[in-house]
Amino acid sequence: MPRTHRIKDPEAIYHVMSRSISEFNLFPENSDKDKFLDILQECMNKYNCKTYAYCLMTNHYHLILDTLGFDISKFMKSLNQRYVKYINKTYKRRGHLLDERFSSKIIDSEEYLLTVSAYVHNNTRDLPEYNGKESEYPYSSMGIYLGKRKEKKVIVDTDFILGCVNEADRKEAVKRYEEMVIEHRDIGINRKLKQYLEEFQNEQYEYRSYRKVLLRDKKPEDVINLIANRFGVKDTSELMHRWKRKTMDFRRVTAYVLNAFCGMGINEVAGYMHNITASCCTNLSNRGFEIIRNNKWNSLVTELYNA
Repeated sequence: MPRTHRIKDPEAIYHVMSRSISEFNLFPENSDKDKFLDILQECMNKYNCKTYAYCLMTNHYHLILDTLGFDISKFMKSLNQRYVKYINKTYKRRGHLLDERFSSKIIDSEEYLLTVSAYVHNNTRDLPEYNGKESEYPYSSMGIYLGKRKEKKVIVDTDFILGCVNEADRKEAVKRYEEMVIEHRDIGINRKLKQYLEEFQNEQYEYRSYRKVLLRDKKPEDVINLIANRFGVKDTSELMHRWKRKTMDFRRVTAYVLNAFCGMGINEVAGYMHNITASCCTNLSNRGFEIIRNNKWNSLVTELYNA
């Protein structure tokens, strides 16, 4: 039976879940959870996305992911493929790790966002040692939300969800958010949720007010000309010359930008750049991202946002 098409929205926030096959745990050790968070952070930085909540369990994980206009399937493919490659190499195994393609649901309201975040943060109630102490679990963002644990990696953005509870007073927002999560854990419903939204949402908050969504529909020709100008490249056909060392950085940055800002998959970029292999294109894109990050070309990124 053919797969149904995944529902997508370039301005959507998603609840994402992936699960491993029954024969092998997704996270055999805590060090694997640390590695997954490293990869998640790298993907977020590379594709200009945000994570609002996460919980990593032994055989599955949950994310509340804001792709800010980037294609959810391309983001998850990059994240999961990199992690599976790490697991297979570390444990000297082959074959599938994930049970099926990731599941995703669009979050389209503050109420749904808060309900899903409470569900994600309550996942650890199934662990006897953390039942009633969910905020102490080190591989969930719950402790970060409540200020009980400092984040080792810059992954989760707590401002957006806490702003749904109380935009003006963060301390009060944290207190009330904890109450909502606990209530969701104990009785499975959030009677206080609508009450809080009615109290704090009126005329002081709009769902998308803090988000700057970047529609990844830039024309390749436009961004290539912009990058060429930055590198002092007068002839953009240099993009097709694979072995000219003086234009390699131009090619690397272009590969990254076509992937991250033009909505092109790696195979599409590879074909566009004179039919290089997908593996070569991935390497070019990764190097291009490092060039932009290491040189702190914030102005280039700003120009790409506004192009």
